[in-house]
Amino acid sequence: MAHRFACCRPAAYALALGVCLGSALAYEVTDKRTQPGSRDQSGKIVVEGALISIVACKGPRENGGTFYIYQYTDRQAFRAILPPDWGKAIGGKDFTAFDDAVAAACGIPSAGPAPPAPMPSVSEEPGIDRPGQDYRDFDLPEPGATHCASACLGEKTCRAFTYLKPGVEGPKAHCWLKTGVPDSVASSCCISGVVKR
Repeated sequence: MAHRFACCRPAAYALALGVCLGSALAYEVTDKRTQPGSRDQSGKIVVEGALISIVACKGPRENGGTFYIYQYTDRQAFRAILPPDWGKAIGGKDFTAFDDAVAAACGIPSAGPAPPAPMPSVSEEPGIDRPGQDYRDFDLPEPGATHCASACLGEKTCRAFTYLKPGVEGPKAHCWLKTGVPDSVASSCCISGVVKR
């Protein structure tokens, strides 16, 4: 039988060698079969219709076995199965793309979505004032630099803040939000902080 070779991405490949070039996956489809679907008397599906590809991994990640990719005809789903575990899907699920099923069967982690960006954080600086580059200021309902830090974290414009203790600029604690990170000045009046985004 003539072997058919496939790659997970359109890429040049050498048919004579059976090797995909420029692809994260290299595999060989050795055969294809059709599985007819069937239903019982009530119309419930007993066997799902599928196009079955018999596939072997190639290259350094070869898993040492041949596996089956079921492409179901009545739904957009691909299932990888490694005999003799016919009832168990590799990866424990169906995939929406042929290449994802191959990647799971060959033991190649899926790239998946990009990891979430790190959450912004703030480093507090007790006894530090950072005068200048203010864009907003306000009294706080109660003392505590964490209230000022939370306000800064909640605004994309804010790069730093300075918290003034009660009695420094009036009877209430006060917060200054800043568009940049001014030079620090030692002062017992204040607690400043710089946001890391």
